[in-house]
Amino acid sequence: MSINNRNPGSSTPTELPFPLHKLTAAQNHLWFILCAKGRATNEMAAGLVRLYPGGCGVLSWSMHLFARVDPRGVIHPERQPFRQFEKWQIANKAESEFCQCAGYYDPEVQGAWSLRGEGHGHHPLCEFDRTAKKVFVEASRQAVERLGRGGPAQERPDEWLRIRKEMGGGR
Repeated sequence: MSINNRNPGSSTPTELPFPLHKLTAAQNHLWFILCAKGRATNEMAAGLVRLYPGGCGVLSWSMHLFARVDPRGVIHPERQPFRQFEKWQIANKAESEFCQCAGYYDPEVQGAWSLRGEGHGHHPLCEFDRTAKKVFVEASRQAVERLGRGGPAQERPDEWLRIRKEMGGGR
C-alpha cells in the first residue's frame, strides 16, 4: 500500500493544517505499550516525520485523533474527547488500484471493479470514497422504495455510480 496523500489540502479536513495518519491495530498497541512503560515513541514519530515532513496527526485504529507529531518529531498528545475522522480523510489510505474495493463485484462489467479500467477511483461504496456513506443511504432508500412497489432492489448495474455523481463525488 502506498502513500497517496501527503498534501494536507487534498482530503484532510480543511480546518487541520496537517495530514492524518492512521495506525494499524498493532502499531496502535505498540504506541501505547511504549508510552505506558515510560519509553518514548520517538522512533515511531521519526518515521512519521520522514513520511510527512510538515508533521501529522496520529489516528488510532478506531480513527480517533490522539496525538500530533510536529516537524521536529515532538509528540503532542491530544486531550479527550478525541475527535473521530473517516477513512477517506486519512493520508495513508490505499490507492484505488491497491484497495480491496478493486475486487468488488461490478454487475456492469460482470467481474471485478478493477476491470472498469483507470479513472473510476474507489468503488462507490468503498470506505475510502468521500461519498460512500451518502451513496449507501440513498441507494438503500431507493431499494426499499422499489421493493415496496414489488420491483427489483436495483434497477441498473451503474446505479451506485449515478448516485455518487449526483452526490458530488466520483471522478
